[in-house]
Amino acid sequence: MDDSARILVVEDEDNIRYVAVGALRNAGYEVSETSTGKDALTLVNTSNSSPDLIVLDVMLPDLDGFEVCKRMRSERLETPVVFLTARDATEDRIRGLTIGGDDYLTKPFSVEELVARVRVVLRRVGKTPHRDPVRVADLELDDDAHIVTKAGDVIALSPTEYKLLRFLMRNAGRALSRVASRGWCKSRLTRFLSIILRGGCNSLVDHLLIVLSVIGRDQLVPQVL
Repeated sequence: MDDSARILVVEDEDNIRYVAVGALRNAGYEVSETSTGKDALTLVNTSNSSPDLIVLDVMLPDLDGFEVCKRMRSERLETPVVFLTARDATEDRIRGLTIGGDDYLTKPFSVEELVARVRVVLRRVGKTPHRDPVRVADLELDDDAHIVTKAGDVIALSPTEYKLLRFLMRNAGRALSRVASRGWCKSRLTRFLSIILRGGCNSLVDHLLIVLSVIGRDQLVPQVL
């Protein structure tokens, strides 16, 4: 059984939710998503799918994030909450933390900061289990040690190449099939990767070619494309 922490992303803006969910899955978390506060409360109260942490937008179409957190705490639900909001006023931050929030992230935010804040909160509450290495054929990626091996030999990759390979391995067999049918540079997947890797389409293709030349095209691409 996968022992990765379970994250619930509650965000009504589709693009923000897509990027947040993708970034957290890429970081190794099991992620579910919803766009309303009522659905969030239902999911939190479902024992077999209760999350270990909630990334919670403040401005939701039904119940705002503050009200969702307030109701959770009144029901003695101690699931950690990281608020997302476009409002940066000090009083909003104080209110969010006072009613039981664990952290507060202002939009626009970087995906690296989101993942880092989630990781810190999970560590604080003791929800950071050991992550098993990701394996595809004779490739193995160990996120705890930050090492990639091919047939037992360590592969030297830049930080960007490492992130790209991790994404490909975690999504082997499904991720890039969506790109092939929609056009590489126009797909949401490519835009997500460009945000993760901080580069445009051409830069992304360059890094992909480097990764494929290092690991061997037959190792990964047939499973991904």
